[in-house]
Amino acid sequence: MNEKDGVGAIRSIALYKMLKKSGVDIEMISKDTFGYSGVQNIASWIINVLFTLLKSRHDLVYISCGPFRPLIFIGLICWFCRHRLIVDFRDGWSVNIASNYGRKEKLNWKNYCSQKIAELIEKNIYKICSAFVVCTPGLKKAYKNIFGNDEKIYMIVNGHMIPERSHINKRADINGLKIVCAGKFLDYDSDAIARLDQFEDKLQKTYGMDVRYTIYFIGTDVPTAEKLEGRSNVVVMPRLSYSEMVEFLADADVGLAIIRNEELDLGTKVFDYIGLGIPIFDWFKEESMFHSFFKPYLFKDLRKAKEEMPKDGYRFHRKKSLRELLEIIKDFDKRGGCN
Repeated sequence: MNEKDGVGAIRSIALYKMLKKSGVDIEMISKDTFGYSGVQNIASWIINVLFTLLKSRHDLVYISCGPFRPLIFIGLICWFCRHRLIVDFRDGWSVNIASNYGRKEKLNWKNYCSQKIAELIEKNIYKICSAFVVCTPGLKKAYKNIFGNDEKIYMIVNGHMIPERSHINKRADINGLKIVCAGKFLDYDSDAIARLDQFEDKLQKTYGMDVRYTIYFIGTDVPTAEKLEGRSNVVVMPRLSYSEMVEFLADADVGLAIIRNEELDLGTKVFDYIGLGIPIFDWFKEESMFHSFFKPYLFKDLRKAKEEMPKDGYRFHRKKSLRELLEIIKDFDKRGGCN
């Protein structure tokens, strides 16, 4: 497992390192632990997990989701082997299917059935597990409604891995404004191009028609890149590793973000913007959970953004949030070991 496996891997890697450093006896199982066949064949991987847990000296299992396919099988294995289970939902499952992953189209019958099956699995996993961890206030509220209580629900936000340093976000204005959009763009919002047009109009009204700027889209997919072709102020970049992305973002003037569902999600790149001291352009719904959570870091007036941007980004450092998760694990880990 490494940071190129995505943002979910970064959270898991950071937690694993913190647990090891804290002296917790831990064994990690990832998607490629059992070799090539385990990656390609989910059944083979689950069988290997079963035998690993049967032989394990540990009695506490922590699973980070998604992906969600192995969840029910690992839950049943833990129940059968009498292992305590901590489930970490880095993303919603049934609630995201129910919202059609932020798309405006209604659910078709296939997705409706998938949502009901996912919800049934989640309810049973909640009964089995010792703790059910989510990463946003919106997910905590949604799952409280599904489960009927929040007695075992804990909220641990994602955060960033950027060190606290004073020279972040300082750059000579040589080529105009550097505007960045890390991660997905059109995937979550069919009106994203229209919003981009409005943003560029806003720039020209704020700084004048002769404003110089470049908008960098990092890690966007091919269909999105094709729709952005022909824009003189747009540069589409390939996906970068986390460390490469942070290095590129560090001197940006403005950050752009598209959030799949503003009532459920906080986004991952938003934390990186805040950690780097990058003001975020506010084109979000003012009454949404996302807007309420990040309000001090969102700006409609970009002229004042750099001056008024809070310098407390380190409060969202992943070390701080993972300490809370570490305490949850230690509370349940009476025998001193976990998988």
